[in-house]
Amino acid sequence: MSSSHHYLSSSDIEKIKRVLIGARLSDGIDEAARFLIRQYQEGVTEETALAEALTRYVGQRSDWRLMQDGKSDKRPPGVSEK
Repeated sequence: MSSSHHYLSSSDIEKIKRVLIGARLSDGIDEAARFLIRQYQEGVTEETALAEALTRYVGQRSDWRLMQDGKSDKRPPGVSEK
């Protein structure tokens, strides 16, 4: 089944909500939710596996936040300041 045609049930959404709450993210919650939905549609359906995948993803995303002149820089690597 194509991931674009996989609909999540209310219990699937509740599972994703629990993972998001457990992650205690201060920002990027919408992006994290989209990530978890994609993971679920690709077959990662166990709560523990979803939480681990989200932890890895957040770690990769936090690598993008580089410090320059004492300020947080949220640009991806390779994107220069204009």
